[in-house]
Amino acid sequence: RAAEERPKSGERIGDKRPKSGERIGDKLDPILGSTDHLPVWAPKGGDKPPPSQLTRLRRMMPTFSECSLSLGVLLLRELAGAALLLAVPVAVILVEAPSKIDPRCMSLSDCTGAVTGPKLYAEPDDSDGWGPDDDIRLAQYLILWIARPLYSLAAARLLSLVVISFLSIPSLLRTLPGIVVLLLHSIFSMPLCPPAILFPATNGVFRLLYFDRLTWKRLYELPSFVPASMWMLAAALAFCLLDAAVQFSQNQLALKHYEDRSQSAYEQQAALRKVAAAAKSCERRRAYPMRPSPRDAAGEGLLSRHLSGLSKLQQQLQRLAGPLDLGSELAEAASLCQARRRAQRIFNLLLREEGLVTLPPRRTGRTSGEKEEPSVDRDALLRWAYQGDRRPPPPKLAADLFPYGQLVDRDQFCKVVERSYKEQRLLTASVESFDRLQKILLRGLQVLVAFIFLVLLLRLPFIRINLVSMLIPLTSALLVFFSLAGGLVAEVFSSFFFTYVTRPYDIGDRVYVATPGQGPVLYSLIVKDIEVMRTHFLTANGEAMVVSNSSVKNMALTNLSRSGKLTLLVQLMVPAATQSSKINELLDAIATFAVESGEWSECENQFGEAALDKGHLLLNIWPTSVLAAHDIMGVYGAKSRLLLFAHAYMQAAKIEYVLPVQPLRESAAPRTGFGGVVEQALSAAAVEKLTKKGSAAGSNFPFGVARGARS
Repeated sequence: RAAEERPKSGERIGDKRPKSGERIGDKLDPILGSTDHLPVWAPKGGDKPPPSQLTRLRRMMPTFSECSLSLGVLLLRELAGAALLLAVPVAVILVEAPSKIDPRCMSLSDCTGAVTGPKLYAEPDDSDGWGPDDDIRLAQYLILWIARPLYSLAAARLLSLVVISFLSIPSLLRTLPGIVVLLLHSIFSMPLCPPAILFPATNGVFRLLYFDRLTWKRLYELPSFVPASMWMLAAALAFCLLDAAVQFSQNQLALKHYEDRSQSAYEQQAALRKVAAAAKSCERRRAYPMRPSPRDAAGEGLLSRHLSGLSKLQQQLQRLAGPLDLGSELAEAASLCQARRRAQRIFNLLLREEGLVTLPPRRTGRTSGEKEEPSVDRDALLRWAYQGDRRPPPPKLAADLFPYGQLVDRDQFCKVVERSYKEQRLLTASVESFDRLQKILLRGLQVLVAFIFLVLLLRLPFIRINLVSMLIPLTSALLVFFSLAGGLVAEVFSSFFFTYVTRPYDIGDRVYVATPGQGPVLYSLIVKDIEVMRTHFLTANGEAMVVSNSSVKNMALTNLSRSGKLTLLVQLMVPAATQSSKINELLDAIATFAVESGEWSECENQFGEAALDKGHLLLNIWPTSVLAAHDIMGVYGAKSRLLLFAHAYMQAAKIEYVLPVQPLRESAAPRTGFGGVVEQALSAAAVEKLTKKGSAAGSNFPFGVARGARS
């Protein structure tokens, strides 16, 4: 049934456009229908009719200008890559080939002689002389020699595309070991590496061909041609192995930090999708009782897309990215408000199932006029949602998904969906921040490897540079740099190790920071962003705080988001004059309320101190919350309600705390030595005298001294 109001005479549906900042469907009656199928914000031109299918296809197809631009960018990338790869072989040919082309030229620089400029002629070495024809002939030979590495590189590029297409087959990748797949992924992610690796192989193939083997033979006779080709091969392999090593370490650290968290978030979101799928399936069966309504067994929605070549963790992280997907024809939740609306809609569908709805038992402290909220049993709900699935739900999924108790009401179900949405968003942001640090590490190592191979390139024969003469100034410069910036370099490395390897917190975690051995200095900080050198926090008052990672590393840090269930200490003063029976009733009432409220899993009551001078016994209450430790407002709200119940019960039981008017006298400890012996003797004589006097008078004695007692 449509939730739209009937238009007036002469008015079309959709003529009233929402104002700026107003959502479509905000003024609709929530009882009549839902606005989940409508967009979040009013689009521009929302009153126009929807486009046809042909119009949509035309919009999806790229235009000629877009195709031309993409093709031009692709050609520029290929030309730039070819120029980089051919730079070293071309330099080798220009330096060492002239002597092979014409014996009169020892090298290209020798052919210029004393004449300045880009000319290739020089003074003749024999009687024939050197003329312009020789200049043209030498240039032609050089161009022909340069053409050999050019088409060899083109063949290597085509061969690399064929190999990449063949090795990218999903069925083939599943048969290969994981480390091989990781190495192939690293090779394929760098467009310049596969041609550079295959370049020496294509050179050897063309060297064996009959029609061009003479020129290739002369190319192989150049002193630096083969070393330059092997240098390209070694550099490409080094970069690929470096990328694979960093990716392997990244995967291991990601498994260490996010495996359990992503698995838990994925299982909880899958359970919510199955609950939504079962509810929608029952609703369709009620709407069309005669038509068979197949159950949405998967309940995956947009998350059922095929993901090949990724590990289990990467699949889960990719499926958790994006808005909260509940499947079953429900729109995705891209905000917290939308997630709550979807949760209310699903719970309304659950309340229509009579086998799931139950009324909670009357709790301690509930008034007679308070309305009973309908609830559903969490174990029965998951069994009902998984009844069409081959695999049963995990044993601890119900307790992890609904930690508020056995019965789940509307507010608790909405909190579960909101928590799933928040966990999905925070997990995605944490992984993105972790990947940024991995890219920084990879770029730094690539710069180091590039510097090493640049030094090796300078050692090739066609480059005449004396590295020994440059070693002393380079060493002096490095010593000066590390002397001036040694502390900064050490801080960068320690901060990077702290945020990348140790990783004591992630985005969204709630932490306490304190000096070792002292109480917390910074309370309830929420991690907003993590960088290499600093971390951004949000305080409890909403203030933004930036702290360097080197400072946090030297502090005692408590991560509440990674802690277990929180056990609080709640202290209560019980009057010392209270009867023992009333004290036992008070302890039983507190323990019963803590368990029945659904906010505490267990409660231990212990008396810690008897302050008789102040007139009370100190009762220590140790309740364990069912909420997560980082849910500070929920945990301390439950603590407040526990204290309020204890106060109300003590008032109803006439247990009133009265401060003594006259405090008890505290006597000093007896002295040691001869003075102590004299004091004890005098005290014993005085007590005996009072006892005899009281016995003669036949009266009782104050201050708790019995008849016949001796000190």
